[in-house]
Amino acid sequence: MNENNSNDKKHFVLVHGFGHGAWCWYKLVNLLKQNNRHRVTALDLAGCGVHPSQLHQISSFSDYARPLMDFLSALPDDERVVLVGHSYGGISISVAAETFPGKVSLAVFFVKRTSDESSFMDCEFVFDPEFGDLPISAALRVDDMADTVYSHCQLEDVELAKMLLRPSLLFAKDLSNPGLLSQERYGKIKRCYVICEEDDVSSVEFQRQNIAENPPDVVVSIAEAGHMVMLTRPQELCHCLLDWSSSHRADMGIYFGAQPLGTSFGHEVKEVKEIKGADHMPMFTQPDALASSRLPRNMAECGTKASKYSIKQKVHLVLVHGACHGAWCWYKVKPLLEAAGHHATALDLAASGIDSRKLHELRGVADYTRPLLELLAEVSEKVVLVGHSLGGINLGLAMEMYPKKIVAAVFLTAFVPDIVHRPSYVLEQYNERTPAEEWLDTKFLQCGTSEEPLTSMFFGPQFVSNKLYNLSSPEDVALANMLLRPSSLFIEDLSKKGEFTKEGYGSVKRVFIVCGQDKAIPVNFQRWQIETIGVDKVMEIETADHMAMLSQPHKLCQCLLEIAECYA
Repeated sequence: MNENNSNDKKHFVLVHGFGHGAWCWYKLVNLLKQNNRHRVTALDLAGCGVHPSQLHQISSFSDYARPLMDFLSALPDDERVVLVGHSYGGISISVAAETFPGKVSLAVFFVKRTSDESSFMDCEFVFDPEFGDLPISAALRVDDMADTVYSHCQLEDVELAKMLLRPSLLFAKDLSNPGLLSQERYGKIKRCYVICEEDDVSSVEFQRQNIAENPPDVVVSIAEAGHMVMLTRPQELCHCLLDWSSSHRADMGIYFGAQPLGTSFGHEVKEVKEIKGADHMPMFTQPDALASSRLPRNMAECGTKASKYSIKQKVHLVLVHGACHGAWCWYKVKPLLEAAGHHATALDLAASGIDSRKLHELRGVADYTRPLLELLAEVSEKVVLVGHSLGGINLGLAMEMYPKKIVAAVFLTAFVPDIVHRPSYVLEQYNERTPAEEWLDTKFLQCGTSEEPLTSMFFGPQFVSNKLYNLSSPEDVALANMLLRPSSLFIEDLSKKGEFTKEGYGSVKRVFIVCGQDKAIPVNFQRWQIETIGVDKVMEIETADHMAMLSQPHKLCQCLLEIAECYA
């Protein structure tokens, strides 16, 4: 296939599996988009990823699949896409192909779940008496998934999943309809299947059984690929998708052993050929930033690299994200801290990450900070708080309320309140020094009431790439664009609050970590805060952009280990 030919430009639509979201495709999205060769859409089905619907609001499979159906419905009549479904997502793309056969050029399936009980040992079920023995929903057990669903994955991807997985409905009653798919519509779509040879959820034997019972047009077996092939073998999967979507694969069949399968859903296959193994496929060249920011696969190796110091005492570090982000942005740093022997907690603030609340439901910054305040109310030990960017304001509220539970507060290129002005002061100073054009494509909207005004803020792709993630990997840029949610600076609410006190906020030790290549909160503003407001200790990561936890996770981890040792 000539990938430089504009006529070969494809539109791939990636549909996640059970409990996941668009985020699980972040590596593949980056590869498919390289050099702007192809258009890629990864979307959240209802109640998944950061989609706003909650489980109780989804009454049917139609509700669940509506984001995909609405997307396909809105496409021009002459546009055809390649649907890619992972695991349970295979059902979604099958129904989509049945509904919009004229808009689907190819359907790609991989690693379907088995229906026997043993294949769901990594799940916890919810039953409803109305459905008898059929479970209505399930959730992956995060403690077990490193050995099952996420076997062969890097530690950071396991951590990312723990932060983002959500319970999902099974729709057993809806999907029991034998007329769900027809030969006249779904049966006319070209279909491809990926076998993952190291899948610990669906055995290779079961995958081959599925293929034998309903032969696709082409199959490939990817060596050393676990269930989450898009995370364990993204380059090989990308190569397969690009190869399959070209016309010369359209009439290719498959076989295993000596018995060829010459038909596929009722139509004859012109050519029968086995494609075995992906280890011969050329690897895509990745930017240097990817290699530098990857974590070791082995936990022992991870611990050795992270722990430059032998820790005197185990410390609990609480990691607080900034505006529009969530706990997920700490997915590289958290396992490093834990490998070094500490306890780390990354949480979603209200209306952030996969928290169920919506921004317009919050009555102010106290509601936004509530998950952090509730955590501190429950912990028995003292903690080190780490706040990134706007998270510095959340630290301020927590320090004022629970000063005796916080041994130190770390401001990572963050806004630092003082005890002289109202909490909004530092944000007002930042806004005064930041020209409107510096916000690029960030969107601001009024979403509060006259009594409780609230300005929402949502970072656009240009602001993300150029201001926040300027030294971060393209993978992490793709991840952010899938997971960011509208947030607010809460200036209106903060301007009405009283000053923090010396006895509360002022009694906690403060450490500031300067990020030398930050284009969102520039170094001169970071140092203005240090000089004007004052902190007890200053550290610097010269090569970090605004998202230091992603662009320089190891260096940030070393800073936090030093702080933990100093204040333990």
